[in-house]
Amino acid sequence: IDDRYSFLPILNKRDLSKSATKVEYQVSIDTDKLIEGIQTIWFRAIDKTGSIGYFPLTVTVDHKTPTIEIQYPKDKSKIGNRFTLFGVAKDDVEMKHILLKIEGPGAYPKEHKVLMLPGNPYWSFNCQSDLPKLIDLSKLKDGPYKFTATAEDVAGNKKSTSITVVLDSELEKPTLNLTSVHKNDAFSSYLPLYGTVNDDDGVKEVIV
Repeated sequence: IDDRYSFLPILNKRDLSKSATKVEYQVSIDTDKLIEGIQTIWFRAIDKTGSIGYFPLTVTVDHKTPTIEIQYPKDKSKIGNRFTLFGVAKDDVEMKHILLKIEGPGAYPKEHKVLMLPGNPYWSFNCQSDLPKLIDLSKLKDGPYKFTATAEDVAGNKKSTSITVVLDSELEKPTLNLTSVHKNDAFSSYLPLYGTVNDDDGVKEVIV
């Protein structure tokens, strides 16, 4: 690993032919002892006549862990039970996957894979459509739930982040504000009705 200045013997090898013209070898390399970045590992073979052959193996050494963040919802916030998590994950090398774990009253402990787009550090996880059909977050009990997102790169480095939110099914109900009429108002001929309706899932209709 020092640009062919010195070599270490590979002891784990065995002959694959009676004439010893073909040998199988195996070696383990502790990448923690290699310098960060692109490294060339050289292999040298010497036959019984003294002829020498070389083979280079170029690898990318990555000791840095990914960075991952859950941007929404915020930690310790109170939200409805139908929502989408948003976050960002970055790494110097290619990302292998992002896994999400949900812990809480009646939650399914299995980790769920988050859909990632190549080259896009931003990720999202819809807690209705991205969960298996057997899991319906809207049917879980109200209370605190812990969401843990773990990013792993192709080098095996991992990084986790977590938030705890309180699910409240009442927050999923639309809120209606009647602004044209107030208590004890009097009208002689017609009654004007108008106001606002808010709901993060979209308003279907208002019935009078």
